[in-house]
Amino acid sequence: MKSDRAFTLVELLGVACVVGLVMAVLLPTLSYGARGQSKKEQNGQQLRGVHCALVTYAQGNKTYYPGIQRNGKLEKDHSVAGVLQLLLDASFFPGDYIIHPDDAKTSWQRGEVRVDHYSYALLRIEDRPEQAEWRDTLNSEAIVASDRAVGSVDPGLVASLWNKAGDKHGGRWRGHVVYNDNAVRFEQSADGYTTRYGDGNPNRANDYLFADDGKSGNADMVYRGTDGHL
Repeated sequence: MKSDRAFTLVELLGVACVVGLVMAVLLPTLSYGARGQSKKEQNGQQLRGVHCALVTYAQGNKTYYPGIQRNGKLEKDHSVAGVLQLLLDASFFPGDYIIHPDDAKTSWQRGEVRVDHYSYALLRIEDRPEQAEWRDTLNSEAIVASDRAVGSVDPGLVASLWNKAGDKHGGRWRGHVVYNDNAVRFEQSADGYTTRYGDGNPNRANDYLFADDGKSGNADMVYRGTDGHL
């Protein structure tokens, strides 16, 4: 019987992600400089690849990203390191793929993933609205990964690996953010985002990336454990 079934957008994204991740695993030693890419381009591609790994993992986990079980309940270890552990153990990407080009980290080889093995921040998933978005929803208003905060999480002092505290940019955070539709943008601020987490929830205006404001349904990007911003 002839089938007229078409691919869904999620399935197409999954196929594109599989191709990208295969390239990441097969070509880990290829110099980005030799490919004419700047450090900014390299970092953006790596963060996009992290999201692709989340999406690919979700294909076999009832649409949930690592950190949430197939039944929708949180894994016992749903920390940033715990999420990355699941992806690295399954060889979704090599250890150096989660290290910012200018970060002094040690590439993970085997064993336990520690904070000195990675550079990036992921969405805090302690609350229901964020858990609803920790899956392949293609939501263009939900930020799920980013460059991390450096030095302070105070909006007036927060810096990043692109502009460390004390340099000519002062404390103005700059960095990449990744949305759940796989869009990656290099932003000039950690504040002022319009986001939405979970079906039926209202948009959140002036959302700040690195703080839990006590309300659920916001972009709270954590780097250490389940709630550590630095």
